[in-house]
Amino acid sequence: MTPPVAPSGPLLDISGLSSGYGPVVILRDIGLRVERGSITALVGPNGAGKTTLMKTILGLIRRGAGSMVYDGADISDMPSHRRVDAGIALVPEGRMVFTTLTVEQNLRLGAVVPRAHGGTQERLEEIFRQFPKLRERRRQLAGSMSGGEQQMLAIGRSLMAKPRLVLLDEPTLGLAPIMVKKVFEIIGQLRADGYTVLLSEQNSKLALETADHGYIIENGIVTLSGPAHQLVDDPEVKRRYFGM
Repeated sequence: MTPPVAPSGPLLDISGLSSGYGPVVILRDIGLRVERGSITALVGPNGAGKTTLMKTILGLIRRGAGSMVYDGADISDMPSHRRVDAGIALVPEGRMVFTTLTVEQNLRLGAVVPRAHGGTQERLEEIFRQFPKLRERRRQLAGSMSGGEQQMLAIGRSLMAKPRLVLLDEPTLGLAPIMVKKVFEIIGQLRADGYTVLLSEQNSKLALETADHGYIIENGIVTLSGPAHQLVDDPEVKRRYFGM
């Protein structure tokens, strides 16, 4: 029997993308590739357009121009719910957990998309193995948890949807240093588990040290990109983003 041919090319390929809010254009001519099984970091100052890009990828903001190809298919005009069912999950800035629901209820809500029907209990147990703290808190209201615990919950909820591409938007925002380290350990484990990750992060140094490839965005434009280890060592990047 002939073995199946492994998919080739990037999982996500964005070209000439522009988008914004009504008449206000935020992103201009964005080009970006996310390779399968990799971590790609999107770094830049607050207000650079990172969150706008994440929302545009998921279809929460309509593109103005350009194309987005996911797993070989053009999703530029695909409705948001179909992108989720195709395997794209967003962990939004600010976590956005349902504070009046329990941890377990939040997690189960992540499995409502058609691709996640069936095997919900098994995935829930897998999430609890990955995040023992969530098992301990499974009957606790999400709103009573710490910011770091809520971030774990938000990531776990996204994994319940059986994603292939995980969009992490500012996952360490407002967290204590010890929890920042923990979140980046989780991000590294996601790659090890076979997920593809696009990470938007203001902690530029830590993001690039964790990632395989990096893009620097300023004022809605990609100003620099390359292998993450090269960007970490770039003198201009060090000066502007690491304070060195």
